[in-house]
Amino acid sequence: MAEALFELEETLISRKEALTSEEAKLLNSWKQNAVRDFGIGATGASIATWLGTFPVYYIVK
Repeated sequence: MAEALFELEETLISRKEALTSEEAKLLNSWKQNAVRDFGIGATGASIATWLGTFPVYYIVK
């Protein structure tokens, strides 16, 4: 997903015409949403991993 957004940004920036302010705002909002979604996913995965391994520690101990 990130690679597709990076390619889109490169394609839009490399055009002969400059990005309009609306296009730039849309591109920035996509990037912000992608970063936010990645952060939420990473946090959720970390919490799930911690919750899954914490009880195992006491079982093995």
